[in-house]
Amino acid sequence: MSGKRRIAIYFSVLLFFNHMADPEGLTRIPLLFILKDHLHSAPTGMAIFDAVVQIPAFSAVLFGIVRDRWSPLGWRDRAYFLVAAPAAAACYLWLASAHLSYWRLIAGIFAAKVACQMLDAASLALLAVVARRHEASGKLNALSETVANVVTIVSVVAGGWMVSHVATRTIFLVAGLCTCPIFLQGFGNRALCSGRRDPIFRLPPRKHFRNCFAS
Repeated sequence: MSGKRRIAIYFSVLLFFNHMADPEGLTRIPLLFILKDHLHSAPTGMAIFDAVVQIPAFSAVLFGIVRDRWSPLGWRDRAYFLVAAPAAAACYLWLASAHLSYWRLIAGIFAAKVACQMLDAASLALLAVVARRHEASGKLNALSETVANVVTIVSVVAGGWMVSHVATRTIFLVAGLCTCPIFLQGFGNRALCSGRRDPIFRLPPRKHFRNCFAS
């Protein structure tokens, strides 16, 4: 198998399960029905839930800075896969393990969103590094967009089916299982994930943050 094909397979698997495990992925439709039908939340309660859960997404730049400034154990992005994926799984298992309440759901999904946002920052940064190294920015960007669109369709169809056919506990367990391939990606293809430290690591935090918004 050629190197480019291995890269395509690696990132297809990584990005697919990263999007599926995210609260905006497989659990997106089920969460709406859980709030409305199981927890009997009013529109205001549903709006508050969505606003709180979206806070990590609104703070995405901070996760990018953490990734650029900190390389745990020298493993770079692989370390985030090995830490954040089990953290997201633990959040879903916690939601599946006991009686579900409104505030428990907010806490669990918020924590899962934080973990998935860290995974998103690490995986997209790794994608950018590999794209530059192999001069394949256009191809890998197109792959990322394609995977995201596929996940949107799959998650809506699968999520809608699960609402009608499986228990709420099972939905969270399946979402937790989606993090397993991400965790395994942290052990695989070490050569792909290695390489020289990004130049951005040498920037002071204030200048790095300013560069994030530079035109």
